[in-house]
Amino acid sequence: MTWNKTQWEQSAKRLPQFLSPLVQDLGRRERRVGATLYVEGLLMPGQRKSIGPMAERLGVDSQKLQQFIADSPWEESAIWKAIRPLAMDCLEPVQAWIVDETGWLKQGQHSVGVGHQYCGAAGKSAHCQVNVQVAITDGLVAVPVGARLYLPEKWTRDRSRCREAGIPDEVEFATKPQIAVDLIKEALADGVVRAPVLGDNAYGSNGEFRDQIRAMGLEFFLQIDPSQRNGWAHPVPVEKKRTRWQTAADVPATSLFKLWAGQKAVKWQACTWKAADGQRRHTRLAWMKVYLPGALDRGSQSLE
Repeated sequence: MTWNKTQWEQSAKRLPQFLSPLVQDLGRRERRVGATLYVEGLLMPGQRKSIGPMAERLGVDSQKLQQFIADSPWEESAIWKAIRPLAMDCLEPVQAWIVDETGWLKQGQHSVGVGHQYCGAAGKSAHCQVNVQVAITDGLVAVPVGARLYLPEKWTRDRSRCREAGIPDEVEFATKPQIAVDLIKEALADGVVRAPVLGDNAYGSNGEFRDQIRAMGLEFFLQIDPSQRNGWAHPVPVEKKRTRWQTAADVPATSLFKLWAGQKAVKWQACTWKAADGQRRHTRLAWMKVYLPGALDRGSQSLE
């Protein structure tokens, strides 16, 4: 939907009322006011989202925003606990969970977690911050139910830099899939309804992530690169050699791309869905069962 000035002004008037229950656990009134102003500033038109330009557009003293950002300790968990029930009320029935990342381009060196890494906003590696998030969707709209800033390992190895940026000493390096698993566990603990987990190759290619999702009793549909993954189209016996399990049969694994191409017949199924723009989309889907060796490397007694 394309917004005009009138729609924006009407929505902006309702924003403080909408945010009120979300910020009520932040403590002092000044902190709650600062949080509301900061969110409003982020949503307002304008390219620069630093405190000075936002305060000018809001018509307030920049100190109100600066104090909220720099000198107001608060727990993010309280905010997410307030957001999750609202997200479910807006989107039920929930069709899926989506694991993904958001990147913000940066120029300086002092923003927490900033570094040269892949940035989805730029479509390439760039100087940016990256946020791992979990969202729920009804098939048309997606709403986040958890998010956490990703800290590159070069940050967590430099404890003096972390302390200077206000990062607690107990915060250690975590991969993006590890962060996603923690966020999913938190959302489940807060009562977010179960649904299949969707994600791109960064999560689909991570065996530990798939193991954790299975352990939580969730289905998943994750992207992989079939040319980079090997497996078998049928079960392969395994045996324990020394301290690990290995395939017993002398049958080399084949790339999933070749396994798919080598099928004698593919049973395609028609699929239709309604896209966010209201148009009907059509495609065909087919699937095959494969067995992957990765689980053996993680100590399992059977193939995935």
